[in-house]
Amino acid sequence: MTWLIKKATKPIDVFQKGLEMFFRYINKEKNDIAHIDQYSNDEIGELVNSVNENIDATVQGVRRDEQVIEEA
Repeated sequence: MTWLIKKATKPIDVFQKGLEMFFRYINKEKNDIAHIDQYSNDEIGELVNSVNENIDATVQGVRRDEQVIEEA
């Protein structure tokens, strides 16, 4: 039973940790960010895909901002 619960909650734990890393990047507490690993193809997997897409967009925006600041 314990194994089943751990298996069922693993994607949520991975998503939570990945989301925390994303927020640390946004808040400039970290200098880099990686995609969140997708452990499931359910609703949590869809959330992971959405956050990963936003990670890409945010990283591109931050790099553009850094380039503008450097040019100024």
